[in-house]
Amino acid sequence: MYAAVEGIRQAGGSPSPLFPITKTKGEDGASEHCFETAQCESKREPSLQSAEGTSKRFLTTDGPEVSMNVAWRRLGWLGISTMVALLVIQLVPYGRNHVNPPIVSEPAWDSPATRELAKQACFDCHSNETQWPAYASVAPVSWLIQHDVDEGRAVLNFSEWQRPQEEASESAKVVEEGEMPPAMYRLMHAHARLSSPDLNRLASGFAKTLSASPQEGNEH
Repeated sequence: MYAAVEGIRQAGGSPSPLFPITKTKGEDGASEHCFETAQCESKREPSLQSAEGTSKRFLTTDGPEVSMNVAWRRLGWLGISTMVALLVIQLVPYGRNHVNPPIVSEPAWDSPATRELAKQACFDCHSNETQWPAYASVAPVSWLIQHDVDEGRAVLNFSEWQRPQEEASESAKVVEEGEMPPAMYRLMHAHARLSSPDLNRLASGFAKTLSASPQEGNEH
């Protein structure tokens, strides 16, 4: 048949389109002629055929959809777990005792203005006149607030001036340097955002008021 096709070609004709001629190499390196496309395909290297089969298996339309469904399910379980955890921690009693201790004594303020500025910026954490917001009863925020109040009262409490105050001598300095009131507290409480002149007046008032020993404070 090959001789017949070659004869047609030499005569100026063309082989039938039904018999496309494709040359390949056989195992012995000799040239072979394929007259059928399927026949040539069967002679391709097995590794190429395997690679095509692998790519076809991964080119499926439902792959991305399955991945998205799994992601949404995981996100849903995460949300449910978070809600359950938030409900459970509400049972922890810490951070819910919002009864302020009695006011025993205060320092001898140099002026009413100094006391008013201190009340705006400092009394929530450094006195027994803490104003507890509604979110102070919701854990875990309630834990953070309770910790800050307990720690603040321990080192400086304007309502218990009859006892030594650890941070009294540093109060004017931390106000001047902008460390007090803390940035997070100012963010959550507009009344604590004192202007620069008010901060200077508060620092000056602290320097005059708190320079005396706490035991020299007057009764409230």
